Amino acid sequence: MLKRQIELLNLSKLLSFAELKISIILISYRYYELKGNLSPQRDAREGQEYDRPRTAEATNFIRNSVRAHGEIQNNSGLVMLPTCYPFKSMYEDYVGSHSNPYCYKHFKRLLKERFPLVKASERTTFTECKECSLIRNARTTNLTKNQRLILEEQKKAHLLVQRIVREKYYKHIKKARDNPQKYCSLIVDNMDQAKTNLPRLPSYHKGNVNLTMVHHHVTGILAHGQEKSFIFTWTDKFPCDSNATINSLLHVFDDLAQINKL
Repeated sequence: MLKRQIELLNLSKLLSFAELKISIILISYRYYELKGNLSPQRDAREGQEYDRPRTAEATNFIRNSVRAHGEIQNNSGLVMLPTCYPFKSMYEDYVGSHSNPYCYKHFKRLLKERFPLVKASERTTFTECKECSLIRNARTTNLTKNQRLILEEQKKAHLLVQRIVREKYYKHIKKARDNPQKYCSLIVDNMDQAKTNLPRLPSYHKGNVNLTMVHHHVTGILAHGQEKSFIFTWTDKFPCDSNATINSLLHVFDDLAQINKL
């Protein structure tokens, strides 16, 4: 009988302790629930998504490659990659420098989603330099492993030279824009002669084939610091040589000198 009473007493104590524990849990839950409803501040980390290490590495690689090889287009804001450095070449460099890379499909999707302004230049006969063309044609031939390594080193060296030249060009542009009274940065370019033949007709037929077109040469010069552009045209009466470029530069310098005097 005494043993039975002791068991009942222990059971009652256990039940009382359990009820007390449950009450504490409910009160604590209710407290944090009310605190969350009444507090105007919320955790700033809610809803944030953090990249995986592989994604962060790929993003940093793409960003560095675009900075090294890309060229910003002033008229559209796009960043164009060189013709000899398409997305596939960028991915090959990414695979060679990372131990656990993404597949090409996922890499290209990441590039388009996070860098929508980066575009690869279309390959045409006028957008590819001689060195890039030779390297591209050499890669299609049967080469040994050592020859391919040498070719890749030559390609990297060529891209490095192009990057240094581009950085130097942008450096002088900034100097001319920051201090146009002291510095002058010019870029000169000639337009394709076939696109400037006159007359320009909206449509052509067989009768126009034997017409003799008047050839016009067009040279454009852009002064970055003064934000001025110049266009010079001439016919075949004058030869298209260095004399035409020098005369165009003289006219530009004379015009800029008049602006600085004002």
